[in-house]
Amino acid sequence: MVNRQKGKHVRVEIWLLMITALSLAVRLYHLDQQSLWFDEIFTLVMAQLPFYEGMIGLLGHGIQLTPFFHWIIKIWLFVGDTDWLVRFPSLLVGVLNVPMIFRLGKFYLNRNAGLLAALIFAINPFQVWYAQELKLYTLLSLASIGAMMSFGQLLHSQGKRGWGSLLFFNLIGFPTHYFMFLLSTVQFIYIVLLFKRTYFILRPWLLAQGVAVLPLIPWWIFIIQIERSNVGIGWVPQPGITTLFNTFWNFSFGYTGVFSTASVVSLVVMLIGLSSGVRKAWLDLKHGLLLSLWLFLPPLVTISLSFGRVSFYVDRYLLIVSPILTLLVVYGLLSFKSSFMRTVLFAVFVIATGIGLFNIYFDRTHFSKNDWRSLAHAIEERSHDNDLVITCTDGYLLAYDHYNPHQKIRVDGAVFAPQLYQIGASISGQSVWIIVTHPLPSVHHFANLEPAEFDSSLLSTTAALWEIQNLKEVVTVSGISAYRYSPTNLDTLKEVVAWRCGS
Repeated sequence: MVNRQKGKHVRVEIWLLMITALSLAVRLYHLDQQSLWFDEIFTLVMAQLPFYEGMIGLLGHGIQLTPFFHWIIKIWLFVGDTDWLVRFPSLLVGVLNVPMIFRLGKFYLNRNAGLLAALIFAINPFQVWYAQELKLYTLLSLASIGAMMSFGQLLHSQGKRGWGSLLFFNLIGFPTHYFMFLLSTVQFIYIVLLFKRTYFILRPWLLAQGVAVLPLIPWWIFIIQIERSNVGIGWVPQPGITTLFNTFWNFSFGYTGVFSTASVVSLVVMLIGLSSGVRKAWLDLKHGLLLSLWLFLPPLVTISLSFGRVSFYVDRYLLIVSPILTLLVVYGLLSFKSSFMRTVLFAVFVIATGIGLFNIYFDRTHFSKNDWRSLAHAIEERSHDNDLVITCTDGYLLAYDHYNPHQKIRVDGAVFAPQLYQIGASISGQSVWIIVTHPLPSVHHFANLEPAEFDSSLLSTTAALWEIQNLKEVVTVSGISAYRYSPTNLDTLKEVVAWRCGS
C-alpha cells in the first residue's frame, strides 16, 4: 500500500511537471507578435527614466498605481528592452501560478481538483493573455493564491503556521495592486463571522497585514508631498446587470460577447460547474463560506463602489478571484456521480478553454492590442519630412513616439492636441496626421477594430467642407486609426482635431 501511494504521488508530480511545461509553451508562443499597447509602453518608458522622474511620471498616470512592478521592470531592463524580453517577467510569474493553483486546490479541495485546475489555468486564455503582457496582473494572481492558502494554514494550525507565508504574499500583493486589500477584507469578514472558531488567528493575521502595509507608507507620503490627486481610470464605465456574469465568462474562456451555439454550451457548462462547486463546498467542506466569500465579495464590493464618482470595475483588476473561480468550476464538474457525465462535462470545459486560447492567438477581431508598432511604421512609409502627427492625449503621443523611427517624423514633428496652441499661425504646405484610438464596447472586451463614428454635424459648415475636401487617407490598424489631411490652416485644424478627439 505504501508503494502504491508513492507511485501515485510520483505520477501526480509528473503530470504537474508536464502541465507546467505546457503552460510555459503556450505563454512563449507569439509572445511578441503583438505590439506593446499603451499601458505596457507607459510602464516601460517610466522604468527607463531616472528614479525620481519615473516616480513622478507614474503618478501622472494616476494615484491608483503602485510602484512595485515598476521597480521590477526597472531592474529587468538590465537584461534587455525588446518587446519579447520586457514581457518575460510576467510570463514567468504566469507559469508559476500553475503549480501554485495545484497546491491551493489540493489544500482546500482535493488532489484531483488541484491537478485539473492547474491544467485549466495552464491553457486559460485570460491567464495567458496577461502572462504575455508587460503588466502586473500575473503577480496579482500569484499573491492572491499564496495569501489565501496561507490564511487556510493559519486556520488549520490554529495560528501556529502560515503567518510568515501570509506576510510574504501580502508583501508581494499590497504593493502590486490595491485590489489585493479586497482579499484581506474577505479574510477579516470570515474571522468576524466565525469569531468563536477563528479568534486565535486574529493577532497573527493583523500583524501580517500591518507589516505588509509598511512598504506602501513612503509611497503614500510621496503622493501627499507632490500633491497629486489624479485617478487614471476615469474612462471606466459603471457596471451593469450582466457585469459579474461577463467577468466570469472572461475569466473562463475570454469574453467576446458573441452568443453562438459553442459559446452558449460552454457558458452553460461553466455555470453548471460553478453552481455545483459552490453547493458542494458548502455541504462537504468546512471552508465553504471562505471560498464563497473569496469568489463573490471582491467583485460585489467593486460593483458597489463603482456607483460613486469613479468606477473601479475592470476585469483584470479582479484577477484575485480567478483562481477560486477555476477551482470551484472544476470541483463542481468532478462532483457528478456518473463518470460519463464527469468526463463529458469536463471535456467540454477543456475544449472550450482551448478554443479560447486559440482565439487569443488568431482572432484579431476580439483579441488584439492597440498596434502602435504597425501604425508608427505605416505613417513612416507614407509621410514626408515636414509632416505633423497629432495625438489626442500626451499618453498616446508617448505610445506613438516609442515606435516612431524618427527618420521622417522627428520628435518635434509629433504633438498632442493641446500643443497645437503653441504652433504658429499657419502650418500650410505639410500633411497632418490625426491619430485616434477606437473605443472599447465594454471593459470586458480586449479589442475593437471598428473606428468610432464621427458626427459631421458637430463641425461648423466651413470645417465640415474642409474635412471632406482635405481628407487624403485613413490608415487603420488594430485599435487605432490615423487620418491624413493636406494642406490646412491652424484654426480649421484645431476644430477638426477637437472633433476627432471627442472634445
